[in-house]
Amino acid sequence: MEFIQYLDDKVLRLKHPVVAIGNFDGVHAGHQEIFRRVRRRATEVGGDAVVLSFDPHPLFVLAPEEKPSLLSTLEEKRGVVESLGIDYFVLVHFDLPFSKLSPEDFVQKILRKQIQVGEVFVGYDFTFGHRAVGNPKFLTELGEKYGFQVTTVEPISMDQVPISSSIIREFVREGKIREATRFLGRYPTLPGKVVHGMDRGQKVVGFATANLNPAKDLIPKDGVYVCWVRVGKEWFPGAVNIGINPTFKNNPFTIEAHLLDFKGNLYGEEITLAFIERLRDEEVFASPIALSDQIRKDVEKAKEILAKSSKPKA
Repeated sequence: MEFIQYLDDKVLRLKHPVVAIGNFDGVHAGHQEIFRRVRRRATEVGGDAVVLSFDPHPLFVLAPEEKPSLLSTLEEKRGVVESLGIDYFVLVHFDLPFSKLSPEDFVQKILRKQIQVGEVFVGYDFTFGHRAVGNPKFLTELGEKYGFQVTTVEPISMDQVPISSSIIREFVREGKIREATRFLGRYPTLPGKVVHGMDRGQKVVGFATANLNPAKDLIPKDGVYVCWVRVGKEWFPGAVNIGINPTFKNNPFTIEAHLLDFKGNLYGEEITLAFIERLRDEEVFASPIALSDQIRKDVEKAKEILAKSSKPKA
């Protein structure tokens, strides 16, 4: 897959581009279905499968006070797009001048001149152009005017609930990991860098932990979780505590991962947590020894769960 960051003034030379357009935060199961349809259609017509997205998310520019907690980093989004057989992942730099393009200007400048689009796939709730006045119906009309086909993908549901980035965010915030996993089509993740913490793990309770400075602000509800933890290109089983560890007074909020079957120094390393299941709420224990006993039980439970779960694909 070729990654183009950013389109700027480039004119792409593609074969009958079949293009999916959207923000695609999380690249969830609904987005993935759109990409599969684009891939199939591009194969049918001998064209290139293209995903066109925007960076940063438009609300970060237009209404920072309303900006969402993103489900995926750009690197995560890129990885999922590539895994689905897309030929080109193209980013448009979203800034104030770009936001002022009318829907027709967007079609003329971006889709026709720079991408020379053949066909377009969009979700049913897609909006575009200045003040988001463009919608799939208007895009279809513009397609008829400028000679490209538009396919609108209707809502894709699970358990009669339309899949959306917003509902997945709520699942994650509520610690509903199984539901988030089903709607995402993969495990919810939290990447970040390992930093120094309170240094209690090994010394006080007997379990060394990696203290994560997260790269996203969408963090699961406080509690204890079963995770796969990626270090480099390898995934290790782990148990993660999110919260203030109330057994110790005046403890700051932390995300602490205990990696099973791992030896080495992780300080300064970039790691990723892939959440599998929530085990329990945080609790206040009578002593560090009682906390250590519970962590031992958590680790054994985590081993049982992880033995039945597959490692993330990427």
